Amino acid sequence: MRSLVLKLGLIALFFLFYLFILRPSRVVFSDHVLNPVFDHTKSVTVENDIQVFQNTSGVGLLVLRNGDIMYFKMPFGVNALITVCAFILIGSGKTQWFTLISIQIVGWLLALGFLLLAMYLSSSFLTITDLLMRYLIPVCTLGLVPLSLLQKKWTTQRNEETI
Repeated sequence: MRSLVLKLGLIALFFLFYLFILRPSRVVFSDHVLNPVFDHTKSVTVENDIQVFQNTSGVGLLVLRNGDIMYFKMPFGVNALITVCAFILIGSGKTQWFTLISIQIVGWLLALGFLLLAMYLSSSFLTITDLLMRYLIPVCTLGLVPLSLLQKKWTTQRNEETI
């Protein structure tokens, strides 16, 4: 019982950290780093069928030829928050935490690379950016939870067999 209360307290602390430190820092990074980059790329975009607009969680792209709106979001969003809360409840090891951080950073850098390719070469690269942002990064992030549960179960079974 004490362990559960401790874990719930850690989740509450992380939630406060997320609300008051991580989320505002994502907005500041978006405002001071990403938005100036995209303001510059507006003038050098190869195809005129992409319109860039900013919001608080990242950058939005309106593809004019078909009316699609694609979002380029900052890493460590709600999916990462859910995964971290699950990791705390499960008691995941350092490997899972490192994997979560790696997925968020590497996925975001890949999406940023394809987004810049879309701005400078062809808007067709936006499809890859959208695929990464909407599907692959969230699925990989949330998919770590069942993998962590399985690893915890296998470790427990292995420890019981050796006793």
